[in-house]
Amino acid sequence: MLVSMTGQRTEAFEVLTRQECLRLLGQKRLGRVAGSTGGRPAVVPVRFALVRDDIVFVADPKGRLDRALEDKISAFEVDVIDPAEGWSVVVTGPAAEVTDDDELRRLRTFVGGSGPPGQPRLFRLATGTLSGRRLLRQPMYVAGSIRAAAVSTRPAQRDRATDDLLDPLDDVRVENLTRDECMRWLAATEVGRFVVVLHGEPCVFPVNYALDGEAIVFRTAPGAKLEGVSRSMAAFQVDHLPPGSVKGWSVEVEGIAQEITSADGPALHERIDALHVRSWASGDRSYFVRILPIAVRGTRYGPAVGAEGSGPSALSGPARNSHRWSSAETRLS
Repeated sequence: MLVSMTGQRTEAFEVLTRQECLRLLGQKRLGRVAGSTGGRPAVVPVRFALVRDDIVFVADPKGRLDRALEDKISAFEVDVIDPAEGWSVVVTGPAAEVTDDDELRRLRTFVGGSGPPGQPRLFRLATGTLSGRRLLRQPMYVAGSIRAAAVSTRPAQRDRATDDLLDPLDDVRVENLTRDECMRWLAATEVGRFVVVLHGEPCVFPVNYALDGEAIVFRTAPGAKLEGVSRSMAAFQVDHLPPGSVKGWSVEVEGIAQEITSADGPALHERIDALHVRSWASGDRSYFVRILPIAVRGTRYGPAVGAEGSGPSALSGPARNSHRWSSAETRLS
C-alpha cells in the first residue's frame, strides 16, 4: 500500500511527489486503464500522452475499453519494472470521452495518428488523484547469490515512436489469440498488473508472478493487495508492446483471487514452494495469492497485410523460454 505522506520511506519504496509522478508520466506513452463492470475488474493497455495535467488516451482497437470504463471510476497505471529501475504511478478518477471536434483535432496531435473525422475515440483523465512509488533497493539474483542493487535515479528518456501499434488509426493488423496462445505468453513473462475493486474503486498493482498450471501466483505483504483478495473477482494483464514497433501482444485474465493459507492442502503448498515466486520489492512478502482463470483473452498486433514486415513471423508466438531470465542471470525480484 502506498504511504500517504509524500517522501516517507517504507522498507522497499519511496513515495513520489506529485511533480515526480508527472515527470515520469511525461516520459512514457504506454499505460493500462483499469476499471470495472458491476464490480468485476477489467484492464486494457492504451496509448496515451500527458497534456498539461491530464492523461489523454486512445480507445483500444477492439472496443474493450468500454467495459473497463463502465463503472465511471478508473485507475490508470504506468510502470517501469526491470533490473535497472522500478517505479509505478497510478492516477484514479473518472475518465470522460472527448467529443468536441476542435478539441479532438488538438489532442490528436499529442497521441499521433491521422484518420477519418470523428476518429480516434479519445478519453481524458485528470491527474487530480495521483500516487507513485519508486523502488529504493532491489535484490539481484546472480548465480544463486543475493545482493542489493541501487535503483537508477537518472531521468528516463522519452520513448521514441512509442506504441504505435495501439493507435487504431494506423494500418495495424489486430487478431484474437487462442486460449492456448494466451497461456503460452503468460508462461513466457514474469511481470503483470493485478487489478481488484477495493471500496468501490479499481486498484492496480504491478507484480512478479509465476504459473501453477493455468493459475497465476504472486506473493505480497499485508496491505491493499491482500485486502482486496477474499475469493473475489480479479483481473490480471501482461503485454509486450515494444517502442517503435507495430508488433506486440496483450493478454488479460479474469478470475477468482484467493490467498493461499494453511487450510489449503499440502500438495498445493509444495507446488507453490517449487515455483520460487519472488516479489519485485524486497521485504517480508510471505503471503501468496493465486488467481484461478475464468476468462482469458488476448490480442496480437502486427503490420497490416501487404505492409512491410507483415506475415506469419510478425504475428508469431513466444519462443521457448523467451522473456525468462535464468537463475544465473540478473533477475528482477
